[in-house]
Amino acid sequence: MRRLSLITLLLSFVATVAAVETAAPSSMSIYREQAERFARDRVRDAHDLLVGPKRPSAMSPMDLDCRELYARRVGLIQERLDYRPTFWDDPRNGTSVFLGAIWTPAFYYFAYNALATYTEANADPQRQVEIDALRVASARQRCFER
Repeated sequence: MRRLSLITLLLSFVATVAAVETAAPSSMSIYREQAERFARDRVRDAHDLLVGPKRPSAMSPMDLDCRELYARRVGLIQERLDYRPTFWDDPRNGTSVFLGAIWTPAFYYFAYNALATYTEANADPQRQVEIDALRVASARQRCFER
């Protein structure tokens, strides 16, 4: 009787493993695809961090009329404005310091904050170049003489 229950248990285990093996390749392929996509995205992020992000090639400013030139220039100037609070006035930093006293990984936010500030600072010179190009284009079209 004991052998019969062991054999039944073994057969049910084998049947369960067989069912999992047939279902596993589809879920494993999904996980593999997600992992590959995640790895590609992180490599692209590392490249952007080291080299700088690629900006999409914008339409030539000479093809735009005066209103579009002005609107794009105002938009770029607004992107350049820095609304970040100082270090101690930022509630996220204060929270991170408080939680860091209890749970050490909370200090990892400081590294993220520094990285975000660095990447935003990298985009600023490119914005200034675009603003200058828009100013030159509006001067060539004599937009403000009317």
